[in-house]
Amino acid sequence: MRRNLAIALAFAVLHAGVALAYHGDSKDLPATYFYPRAHAIAHGTDAYGGVGYEYPPATLPLLIAPLAAGGDDSGQAYHQRTIWLYGALDVVCVLLLASLLRRRPSGELLLALGLYSVSVLVLGRLALTRFDLAAGVAILIAGRCARSPGRAGAWLGLAAALKLVPLAAAPAMTRRGMSLRLLAAAAAVPIAIQVAYLLWSGEVGLSWISYHAGRDPEIESWAAVLADIARALGANAGTAFDHGSQNVTGGAARWLGRFFALASIGLALLLARRVRRADADRALALLAALGALVAVAPVLSPQYLLWLAPLSALLAPRYPLQAVLLALTCVLTRLELDVAFDDLPSFHWSAIAVLALRNAVLAAFAVALWRAVTAPGSGTPSRPAWPDRS
Repeated sequence: MRRNLAIALAFAVLHAGVALAYHGDSKDLPATYFYPRAHAIAHGTDAYGGVGYEYPPATLPLLIAPLAAGGDDSGQAYHQRTIWLYGALDVVCVLLLASLLRRRPSGELLLALGLYSVSVLVLGRLALTRFDLAAGVAILIAGRCARSPGRAGAWLGLAAALKLVPLAAAPAMTRRGMSLRLLAAAAAVPIAIQVAYLLWSGEVGLSWISYHAGRDPEIESWAAVLADIARALGANAGTAFDHGSQNVTGGAARWLGRFFALASIGLALLLARRVRRADADRALALLAALGALVAVAPVLSPQYLLWLAPLSALLAPRYPLQAVLLALTCVLTRLELDVAFDDLPSFHWSAIAVLALRNAVLAAFAVALWRAVTAPGSGTPSRPAWPDRS
């Protein structure tokens, strides 16, 4: 126990030190994408629905929190406080993982926290300036509570209230006798938050849905890679910065985006059917469904990997391959951001090749999870990954 405590504290200090380093290195950074919107909403210049904001109302407390300290409300101060906020959440996630795995052998705890650290820290400042880690922590707790449908559904619903996509993974956790309760809890949380926002502000708060309507494939997705290939074969395709990201445009890209959107949801539902029959491990099924949703989605921003990293680390002692593949995906994402991203809008083949390699490893992560969760006996591990107090 003392050795595990020492390991946990060492990783917590490491993550706190990284956040501190980024905080101290951010003084000359310009105002972020979030700051103008947070400032306008907090100071009453514009309402939530009038600032072109792409996230649900549940994210508003996180959006405005860096301004709550008062004093300097410049873009630089907002950015630094944002790093502190998500740096603290990152440390909490490390300690939560260590607590859940405290009775495991020290080597397994070291493996889990090591792979989590690689997955998160290699993404750099991106991990400390987006909401996605908050969704990842909620998904982690949902997986931990997998045998309690009400609690698991509520935590997954909280993740869905921040980022809608996790809601599509809820069916993968359902089993006979608990389907309705889990799905109802998962849907109730985002609905309740939307209703609470309506009652508080008088605004419906659904502008984030129309914001994403008709969005083209994001430049780092499989849909975009195939659109790049179609362009090389003569199809009309281009790129444009829209909806906060670089996207591939044109008829082929638009149809590919729709296909992959339907395919991602279809795969998650197919997986839910398969694991329900096999009575598979619910936490593993949740991660597998999320893996399919992220890997195949037409919008694949790098920070979406943060939805997966905490639960992937929790399951690493029993399923190390998937956690290694996710960590490798994050490393390749860092490589893609550093050496290929700027060349993607110009359709440079070297950049597309790096991106395709990253996406292939992410697909391998999803396939490894699919195989693990549908394998015979996947629901009855010989040793539980954590003490079951549900």
